Amino acid sequence: MKLTVAQIRDATLVVSQIIREQRPMSQRGKFRLARLHAKLLPEFTTIEAQRDALIREHGSLVEGETDKWSVPPEHMADFGAAWKLIADEEIEVELTPVPIGDLDVPGVANGSIEAHEIIALGDLITD
Repeated sequence: MKLTVAQIRDATLVVSQIIREQRPMSQRGKFRLARLHAKLLPEFTTIEAQRDALIREHGSLVEGETDKWSVPPEHMADFGAAWKLIADEEIEVELTPVPIGDLDVPGVANGSIEAHEIIALGDLITD
């Protein structure tokens, strides 16, 4: 499946949050999310390294911190343009989308994930 760098980054953050929060769902759902996370994580690690390098290139150390970098407002446009070039790149990732039914909680009207998370996961969730 082809995904943009931005989609991979966003999806990994969402899947990681769902896993950390130990939301109730079927074992099958947990299994599928764990597999999805395992496939996304190596790409995410590379992406974050590139993003961190851009932040250091366009930013500066946060005052009083030893290793926390921030992009000041006057450099945000340059950072944004540089990040967009990377974020729009497409990467082929071998993964299996998660059926939405695997994320349901039997007997509960509200499933395990929220609408904004479904939006962020996009084609990684199927009917």
